Amino acid sequence: MKFDWRREEYGGNWYYNAALEMEGWLCPALLKYFPEAPQEFYAQCKAIAL
Repeated sequence: MKFDWRREEYGGNWYYNAALEMEGWLCPALLKYFPEAPQEFYAQCKAIAL
């Protein structure tokens, strides 16, 4: 899924997913992995077998 950067707030960053029509906030720990908040990123989620 694709997430697009929306705005910075409380030291973290808000991202939006158009398919879900939802926003999500990523905490400042994001900057431990990127020098600055990316304008977009992709994520994949898979179910795990129990």
